[in-house]
Amino acid sequence: VTTVRDMSGFPWMLEWRRQAESGEMLFPRMLVAGHILNGAPMGMYATVLRSVAEARAEVQRQKALGYDYIKVHNAVPAILYDAIAAEARAQGLWLVGHVPHDI
Repeated sequence: VTTVRDMSGFPWMLEWRRQAESGEMLFPRMLVAGHILNGAPMGMYATVLRSVAEARAEVQRQKALGYDYIKVHNAVPAILYDAIAAEARAQGLWLVGHVPHDI
């Protein structure tokens, strides 16, 4: 195993990646999605978005933290999905995950 891809990122995963890249820990190359973006709660597994401004800001935040791509779930309203997709493109990030029900 030379590479792993996580589809529901948390900050500790970024720390593991940093440790692996610095040689502090033996671990495959890591590609880590940001915290799942959704329009409905999923417990600790999703960030619930309520507005276009919030959606764009969250994509920017995840980029700044160092996540490799943005993950959406299936309850994202179309207007928020469009904002997430546009901001991910502007930030040079892939958009991955589920196709929302509204799309």
